[in-house]
Amino acid sequence: MAARKKIHSPITSAALVAAMVVLVAGSFILVMSAIFEFERGAEQRDARSVDRVFDTYQGIILSEIERYSASNTAYQKIEAAFDEDWVAQRFGDDMAGDYTHDAILLLDKANRTSFITSNGKLSAEVLLGELMNDDVIQLIEKVRSRFLAGLLATDEGNLAFTGQLSDLSGVVMAQLGDTVGMVAVNAIVPDPGGIPMENKPPHVLVVVHILDELHLAMMGRSLAMDELKVVPAIPDGYVGTPIKDGREETLAYFAWEPIDRASKAILANLPLLLASLSLIAGAILYVLYQNLRAAQDLKLREQQAVYAANHDMLTGFCRRAQFASLADKQLAESGRVQTPVTLAYIDLDLLKEMNDQYGHVVGDKVLECMARRLKTFLRPNDVVGRIGGDEFLVLLEHRGDDQTTQAEIAQISAELNKPIELEGMRLEVGCSLGVSVSDPVNGTSCYDLATLTRRADLALQRCKSEGRRQYRFYDPVMDQVLEERRYIRDGLKRALSNNEFELFYQPIVAASDCRMVFMEALIRWRHPERGLIPPGMFLSVAEQEGMMNEIGDWVLERAISEMSRRPGTGVSVNVCACQLGDENFSHRVEELLTKYNFAHERLILEITESMMMDRSDQIRDLFVGLAESGVAVAIDDFGTGFSSLSSLHEYQFQKLKIDRSFVARIGVDREADSIIRTMIGLAKVLGMRVVAEGVETDEQRKFLVRAQCDYLQGYYFGKPEPFPDEGRQKQVLATSA
Repeated sequence: MAARKKIHSPITSAALVAAMVVLVAGSFILVMSAIFEFERGAEQRDARSVDRVFDTYQGIILSEIERYSASNTAYQKIEAAFDEDWVAQRFGDDMAGDYTHDAILLLDKANRTSFITSNGKLSAEVLLGELMNDDVIQLIEKVRSRFLAGLLATDEGNLAFTGQLSDLSGVVMAQLGDTVGMVAVNAIVPDPGGIPMENKPPHVLVVVHILDELHLAMMGRSLAMDELKVVPAIPDGYVGTPIKDGREETLAYFAWEPIDRASKAILANLPLLLASLSLIAGAILYVLYQNLRAAQDLKLREQQAVYAANHDMLTGFCRRAQFASLADKQLAESGRVQTPVTLAYIDLDLLKEMNDQYGHVVGDKVLECMARRLKTFLRPNDVVGRIGGDEFLVLLEHRGDDQTTQAEIAQISAELNKPIELEGMRLEVGCSLGVSVSDPVNGTSCYDLATLTRRADLALQRCKSEGRRQYRFYDPVMDQVLEERRYIRDGLKRALSNNEFELFYQPIVAASDCRMVFMEALIRWRHPERGLIPPGMFLSVAEQEGMMNEIGDWVLERAISEMSRRPGTGVSVNVCACQLGDENFSHRVEELLTKYNFAHERLILEITESMMMDRSDQIRDLFVGLAESGVAVAIDDFGTGFSSLSSLHEYQFQKLKIDRSFVARIGVDREADSIIRTMIGLAKVLGMRVVAEGVETDEQRKFLVRAQCDYLQGYYFGKPEPFPDEGRQKQVLATSA
């Protein structure tokens, strides 16, 4: 039986063709829809990536300026006593040379410019006008208000900032002339703290970065795109994301060309794709592969950007915030199992001077060498942070007993203090280390990073004060010394207002007949709890706290006031460097002499030899002017400082005081006798009268009389006493004669 043929009707064939067409068209539409959706998603991911990289870039900028604005030294040099030269060096040289910027400004609390520098890309009108728009001013005020809100009084009555450093900075975008710029702001704040602070709005550091080709190229290295542009509107064929100011208003756009769109290739080759679905599948797979690879590259670059934000590129060590995060975790674990940990605070001695002498390239190589040396001692769980240009914190995990820890610290110190051979130079680089240990066995357990850092810093300061290039472990006595200093400092702040200071007077007599001609005014502090405190215990604190000008003015007026009631006797008053630096000092002296009707010839102003290191025209003119008015200027403690014959002649001193250390050796040391005769002879040649202080014996008195010394002072003639009773003082001097 013959087989039957299967006949397809035209309707069936048409339906089949239609079904095939519909199937192919449907598949094509589904594929094209998927491609279009993928491209839109890719563009959105690119936009998010650009935003994330831009945010990371802003974070890097904030971390850079925090290094220069958040430090104890910056706060003291700007807020406590504004040091113009230091500011210019800090921000005009060090910071400006550290990383790329377009402008740096330092604003005071009234938003006036205390310092400004730029690379010339922005005009003065833009920097001083358009830059300070509402968004920038609002950000500055927010930073200042957060700073003030974070100030709290400690138990000792001092102010301390208790907020987060990250709250004291921020970034806004601004229209700067014809371009768009990033304006970063950071308050001047102490870090790590522990210094006197004032309850007032701080200065603010403002750094401007124009979004030009340089900065876009730096951002673009973290992105999988060839050209990133800043444009007022997104061009055809580009994709972009807006750049907004503080009011969320769009200033411009980041724009870039997207990865070649697969949809265009598919539509351009539609006949071929319809003929071969395999080619369509291959093209889709190729596009998917390319996009997957681009996404992987982008993820890798994002990881690199995050690493760069958390690590110092020069040494590879953590930045401050990352170090704090990792150290807190390590301390928490050590505290849980009660094992000791060691924190070393390392400071590279004289790195700034090396940068100034050899350049930052050499300084960077020194840092890299030091980092390599330090890494040889590190274990996997140790944490190292570069917290400043030349400062490092190293948290070491448990090393064993105390002897093992001390031995390793000694090895680290020895290794870091070895000379460095660099480019044919032998550089004597040094490090100072302050070390604090959290030891639960000895009852000094502490797993708080701030406390460990403060103790290590105290040990570091002790190390520096004792000669650098060594190490010191924290000792509780250091806290006692710091507490004693704070006690003296706090007491000094109320001593003047509470009238706790007194003047004691010691006679200065004529060598020929022991007749009293002058009295030296010496300050004493009658503390309400401790009684009489000598000046050696509080004057250095007063000088470091910036109180000597006020105290010196009080001493000068009190001495003139009291001695005006003792006709015929002059008074000798010690003055400090800060008083001489005041341009109104001579006018102040003249006012007091007039006020108390005190003759110019009865006043002697004593300065130390160290003040003569300042060979400024202002100081020289001041001394000459005082001498012309009749006020004598004496150089105190002669022979213990750095004076020269030229300075003695140039400043026209009227009196020279021989230091007591030479007088004490009279009759004991022939060399001292010769030195004293030489000093007196030199003074006579220069037309100066000589005062020998520290005279305690009749033998010393007779020697000085024979050596033709003019005046004598010392316990032999009377000890320092409160404003003297005239009758009793004459009796004492007559007995001495």
